[in-house]
Amino acid sequence: MKTLTKPHLALTYFTAKDQTRPVLTGVHVESDTGLACAADGFKLLVMPLAELPDGDYPETPGAGTEPIREGIIPAAAVVDAVKSLPKHNNALPALDHVKLSGGGNGKVVLTTTSLDTVRDARTPLVTGTFPTYGQLIPAHISTKEAGRAKVTTIGLEHLEAIVKAAKAIGSDKVRLQVTDWEAPVRFEMLASSEQRGHYETLAYGVIMPMFIED
Repeated sequence: MKTLTKPHLALTYFTAKDQTRPVLTGVHVESDTGLACAADGFKLLVMPLAELPDGDYPETPGAGTEPIREGIIPAAAVVDAVKSLPKHNNALPALDHVKLSGGGNGKVVLTTTSLDTVRDARTPLVTGTFPTYGQLIPAHISTKEAGRAKVTTIGLEHLEAIVKAAKAIGSDKVRLQVTDWEAPVRFEMLASSEQRGHYETLAYGVIMPMFIED
């Protein structure tokens, strides 16, 4: 079962705030790849969905019966669902997950429960097709392979979104990869691993650079 958890709030910092491109105002989830993505036309963030064994989530009769395969969930619905998770849960880790299921007629059901109460938020998916983003993200290059330094310019508002998202998912380091002054800048949100000197990538994405004449 693919789910959302509190760190997935980070995705909402990358959604578009205006309605000129509706497909960018939500979080795109895809069960087959296990990924969630958000973009606003200038920056993009990709995160793995959380996962629970099917039998671990408590019975919630009001939720949809079929898992959602793919869709764009409005950012506001993601925020409301994640914020409705139990505040102090020390008993059952499954309660820290937002269950995603199909609601029929182009809708998604976001379910949270504290065992005492169940919240089923049924909301329409955003109509449209999320952009194909795989080819926009430069391939990972190790520090040793980076070679000569290159210079680019990034808008402060986008850097602030990356910092907020990194904090939301528990990352304390962000790696930036500049391949050319006009190319998308790849970033990776990292967390220290158990092996000294090694880091785990929690999320990754791109920012579009600004064009400034010197």
